[in-house]
Amino acid sequence: DTPAVNTSVLELAKQPIAQYKLADHKLPDLLNIFLYAPRRISEAYGPESVEAEDMYYRLDRDLADFLTFVFAQVKNGEVLVVFTSDHGTSPSYDAGREEADRFNARQFEVIVNGFLNVRYGMGNWVLEYEDKCLYLNHNLIYERGLNLADVQNEVAIFAMQFRGVSHALSATAMRTSYFGSGYARKMQNSFYPRRSGAVIMTGWIEENDRCASSSGSMYGYDTQVPLVFYGFGAGPLRVKRRVDMTAVAPTVARVLEITEPAASEGEVLPEIIDF
Repeated sequence: DTPAVNTSVLELAKQPIAQYKLADHKLPDLLNIFLYAPRRISEAYGPESVEAEDMYYRLDRDLADFLTFVFAQVKNGEVLVVFTSDHGTSPSYDAGREEADRFNARQFEVIVNGFLNVRYGMGNWVLEYEDKCLYLNHNLIYERGLNLADVQNEVAIFAMQFRGVSHALSATAMRTSYFGSGYARKMQNSFYPRRSGAVIMTGWIEENDRCASSSGSMYGYDTQVPLVFYGFGAGPLRVKRRVDMTAVAPTVARVLEITEPAASEGEVLPEIIDF
């Protein structure tokens, strides 16, 4: 939860560039750097906080120092920097004129388990709520001879009665349906059958210590992120149209003249390739 983490990571990133002589080969080298402090600080203090402002001022200086080092190390300036983020973060729950309510996950677990007790008999129906997913006890559901899809759908419908839940979809719906647009499509894109819960939800910021802001929603503050191509192959151009983040991988591959990743689904950005 400190800006010093950004400084340390970028200092560490200088080492492989110098020691392994990245970009000093016939084939392109790729270095991924992940800065986690912006998320931690924004969630703990809120994006409007002086702590977040201080962190970004320091990050700006750290990036300037790091990029100066990189372009000095690589001959002919043959470096392409792609600067982006995996998500944004919400406004702080207490940043408005009145403090907003937060979602009580533990209370939600107890109420849903009580609902299923009344519906199907006493039992430990709810295993856990974690990261906007509700995990149900599949073994108990099968022991009682119940249909898993029916139970999931009932819980999803019941969850929608909570003020803190804006959308809820069952895992069965995720696996058997195709959502081509809207919030449901974004939720389906984040669904992974082996790890995701029986019911996936989105809504209020969850009640938690050191959590003033939150990510993982489908709203604009979370899904609109910066995308900057800087250096080799990128000209002075501002793209004002909507760009999907799946375009990054194929665009970088085209610039490097290598094969796109096997799972790549995006389209190459013509503004970068045709410059």
